[in-house]
Amino acid sequence: MFNDAYHEYIGVESVTPGTTARAQLWFLAPEYQAGRLHPGFKFIVQEGSHIVAHGVVVHVLNPTLQAVV
Repeated sequence: MFNDAYHEYIGVESVTPGTTARAQLWFLAPEYQAGRLHPGFKFIVQEGSHIVAHGVVVHVLNPTLQAVV
């Protein structure tokens, strides 16, 4: 589970239901994710209690967040 994060879509301004896009995330509280993330990590995106997207981590840029596998 991710906490609040700012997300930016790569190459597009927005994403509509049923489409796939790449995004870069910046956690507002990255200390809660330290050592947890790895390529293949699956997550959901929620707006309130509604699930609006599913995602999979492709690459972890911040080594502090990278899980030791």
